[in-house]
Amino acid sequence: MKLRLLICTIISAILLAAALITEAAETDVHVVAQQSKHAQSPGNYYLALRSFTPVIDSGGVVRFEVYITGYGIIRSCKIMMYSTTNSFDDKQSSVNYGVDIYDDSYQFGTSSISMNPSGYFAISFPELVRHKKHLHPFFSDCGTALLNPSMIVTENKSIRAPLQFDLKTKEKIPPGTYSCNLYMTYFNGVEWKGDTQQLTFTVRNILQRNEEMAWYLAVAAAIAAIVSVIFQVFSYFKKQKKSA
Repeated sequence: MKLRLLICTIISAILLAAALITEAAETDVHVVAQQSKHAQSPGNYYLALRSFTPVIDSGGVVRFEVYITGYGIIRSCKIMMYSTTNSFDDKQSSVNYGVDIYDDSYQFGTSSISMNPSGYFAISFPELVRHKKHLHPFFSDCGTALLNPSMIVTENKSIRAPLQFDLKTKEKIPPGTYSCNLYMTYFNGVEWKGDTQQLTFTVRNILQRNEEMAWYLAVAAAIAAIVSVIFQVFSYFKKQKKSA
């Protein structure tokens, strides 16, 4: 009985050791996130926005991309996006985020979430991305070292931008200027840092939406006024001639 128990214990220990070895082999973590000079110094990062729809009509979609530029240590990075109250349809507004690695290339926008009913987005970034049996840093300069040693993947578009927002405005949104405010927070190895950016867009009113028609109407009115003046002048001289 004791011999059987001892054998079972030995077998369990062997299986556990094999599982731990396999797990270690599958998580070969790259410790150095970035390879350029001063890569392990405290990081400094900024949000960079690219807008595609600065002017829209009510019910239109506001689309913009978000990139992250900088270098150095960065951990626990998150981005919050808050919009003007009651400006978007939260069920039809979304952000593409997330990342996967295919054939040693980063591809962004692999996941999507809808806007919170309260009118905001909360996006967090992983520190590591799994690829085959390895874990790679999210803010990596992998693949860019030959072109620019200090360029990181989040400064480039790969299929999509690191973040792509598609925000559907409400059908009855009043004309005017609105804003989306983005706040980034991260730890740079020494202290917590942050950056803030604002994107504005304009919802056109009726006159702006029919600007071309209004221009033609204005031209027609101007021509009619000129013709009227010419006719009045002609009539005046005609009367003067008769009275003479």
